[in-house]
Amino acid sequence: MASGQRIIIKLPRNIADIEALLEKISEKAAASIISTEIRNDKLVIEIQGSVRASKDIKKAVHDVLRGLTSRSFRSVITEDRIRDMGYKGPIDVLSFTLKKMGFDTEWEPPVLRSNAQASVIRQAAQKLSEALKMVNGLSLSESARKAVIAVLALSGTTTDVKRVISVGLSKGVLARDRNNKILSVTEWREAADLIRGSLGVDGGP
Repeated sequence: MASGQRIIIKLPRNIADIEALLEKISEKAAASIISTEIRNDKLVIEIQGSVRASKDIKKAVHDVLRGLTSRSFRSVITEDRIRDMGYKGPIDVLSFTLKKMGFDTEWEPPVLRSNAQASVIRQAAQKLSEALKMVNGLSLSESARKAVIAVLALSGTTTDVKRVISVGLSKGVLARDRNNKILSVTEWREAADLIRGSLGVDGGP
C-alpha cells in the first residue's frame, strides 16, 4: 500500500552541483517526489509511494551519484579555441546543444568541458554558426535568439526558422512586444526544450 516515506542518503564530499543531482533523480525516479532537502551532508527525500518505489529511488540516487562523481571529460576547450572554430555566438548555447546531443558537458568561463570529442564540439559549433546566419536580421531578444538557434542546431538547417518561431509563439514561450520584437517569455532553455518537443526534435548527434 502506498504511503508517505522518507529516504536519507549520505552525500559524497565532491558533489558540487546539487541542482543537477536533484534534476537527474527526478528524471529517473518512478515514485512521486514530494520534497527534497539537503541537511548537512545528507540528502533527504520525501516520497509518496510503495516500499518498492522507495527502493527504486534509492537505486536511482546511487546511480546518479556514481555518474556525477566519476565524470571524465574527454575535451577541455578554452573560449579562444572555440572562437577559432569560427563560432561567435554564446557558449552557454553550445554547452546546452552538446548536452541535448547526449554528452556530459559543462561551461565554466573561460573553459568548456565535455566528454564529446573535439570534432563533435566543432560540428555542433558549426551548426550553431549556421543557425546564427538563419536568424540574422530578425528582431529577437538575446534569450529568444538563444532558444531559436539551439532548436535550429539540433533539428538541422532544413527546419524553417519561421516555423520554430511560430511554434514558440503558439506555445506561449515566445511573444511579440509592441515593436514586433520576439521575446522569450520563459527561460531560454525551457523555451528551446518545449519548441523541440513540439517539433519532434530528438537532439541526437
